Amino acid sequence: MGDVAEAKNVEDEGEEEEAADEEGKRSKNYQEGVTLGQHLYSALHLLLYTGFFRLLPSRDFPYELAVGYALELFLSMVPMLFCMIFNNAETPAGVLTALQSAALLLKVVSLMVLLTELILMIWEVSLNRK
Repeated sequence: MGDVAEAKNVEDEGEEEEAADEEGKRSKNYQEGVTLGQHLYSALHLLLYTGFFRLLPSRDFPYELAVGYALELFLSMVPMLFCMIFNNAETPAGVLTALQSAALLLKVVSLMVLLTELILMIWEVSLNRK
């Protein structure tokens, strides 16, 4: 009877050690995830500033992508287009040089590309949610 009790105690100790090991692994994984998350979100402003936010997976970062596209659209594309239009409006008799026309055309094309990317991102996020 004593042998059975000792064997049971040894098994209980082994289970407790395994549970402690799993707890340690979970807390280590949690800490690693927290650290990686802090690194990612500390670098997010640089991603937004440079446009590399587009490389983030849309499944995991839909709000960050939406903020990035909104910032690019309202703080970069539209104001630059208005500046170009108002500066070129004062040309004599509305005649634009080839360079001015090309610059306006490229800005309109990049605005259309940005809107297309935005629509595709919204579509992809909606598919991920389903």
